[in-house]
Amino acid sequence: MTVGTTTKRTRQRNWLKNLISLGRERSYITHTELTDQLPDEIVEMEQIEEIINVLRDMDIKVYEEDEVPDPDTLALAEGESTSDADADEAEDAISAFEVELGRTTDPVRLYMREMGSVELLTREGEISIARRIEQSRSEIKRLMAYYLPSVQHLLDRFADCRAGRMKLTDLVAGIIDPDEPEDLRPAAERDPAENAARKKPPDPKDLERRLLALRSQCARVHRALKRVRDQELQAQNGEAPEHFVLSCRNLNRAQQVMSRMLLELKFTPRAFDGMLGSLHTAMRAPSDDQDALFPSSVAGCEQRLRQICVRIARVPAKSFKDYFNNEPSSDDWFEAQLESEEHGSKLAAYAEEARQLTRRLRRVEDQCCLPINRFKAIPREKDGKAMARGIKELYREISHNELKAKDAKKEMVE
Repeated sequence: MTVGTTTKRTRQRNWLKNLISLGRERSYITHTELTDQLPDEIVEMEQIEEIINVLRDMDIKVYEEDEVPDPDTLALAEGESTSDADADEAEDAISAFEVELGRTTDPVRLYMREMGSVELLTREGEISIARRIEQSRSEIKRLMAYYLPSVQHLLDRFADCRAGRMKLTDLVAGIIDPDEPEDLRPAAERDPAENAARKKPPDPKDLERRLLALRSQCARVHRALKRVRDQELQAQNGEAPEHFVLSCRNLNRAQQVMSRMLLELKFTPRAFDGMLGSLHTAMRAPSDDQDALFPSSVAGCEQRLRQICVRIARVPAKSFKDYFNNEPSSDDWFEAQLESEEHGSKLAAYAEEARQLTRRLRRVEDQCCLPINRFKAIPREKDGKAMARGIKELYREISHNELKAKDAKKEMVE
């Protein structure tokens, strides 16, 4: 086992120990707490599901933020256990997770292991789960309007359709009304005429009209986003951009219109996964060569910069974290470390590589017209939410909804 692998295992163990400790104190954790601090090497949804299974085996519940029970209910659910027993159980759970993390997944073995562990779903249960999946997918579609590369992926496929390289029905399966809950009843319970209408393919002319309107709206959002981004940079530099709040509100309205357009389209699984994949590629695409100088994803750049600054030059980890959570695409922090007596000599050999990495991060921001972390100077609405989100904020929200959909699907097939 290499030093790098050992370090990753240690980081995973420490992270899971802290998560279990938090869960033991309160008898629960939230999905947000689980996904916010994931180690870089834990990327696949299957790995996250395995962590949730480990926690549940230890009677640590995993709740949504708005589903956490009141303190009295939690107090009644707590059991008695000694700290030694807790420590032994935690160590066993961590060891089990490490085994699962490195094990090849055998679907047949997993099915046989889990078969019979839960009761069969009722019809009402199946409809409830299907509705939860659909709600999560709808929320992901809504959020995609705030990440232009996802919409551009769809529009690129639309251009392929117009050029005759693929069919429109390979891109969009139908038109839906987002204000009306989808009828999830089995076909046998619906009227035959209704079933026939559902099977009827969408009108190609209507689809083309809607996608052309989406293309125009995407261009409007891009212009509004670029204007806000430029004005926000001016505000950070101490200037007072004219009509900044108005520009932010115009952007917000344009994005909401595009969200509505996306919600009215029922995408094929291939199109939906492709749109979602553009965000995953930008954030966490693994490099084929782990020693590559210039990784292609935000997480890859962060990992390499951390290796250079923290592991090689011994810059305090907190200082690096504060830098990357603030302005990761700026050279100022690194240049300051390079000029310091304590770290400069160790960083000198990696200076050009670090500058290349920050340039790559700036390129990601320019392509998306979004900051990696969050807008700093942008005003907020009355509910406290920013009028525009950064790439990491969007990724966190979308990943959270992906996890909810995965959990619901798992309940359906178990």
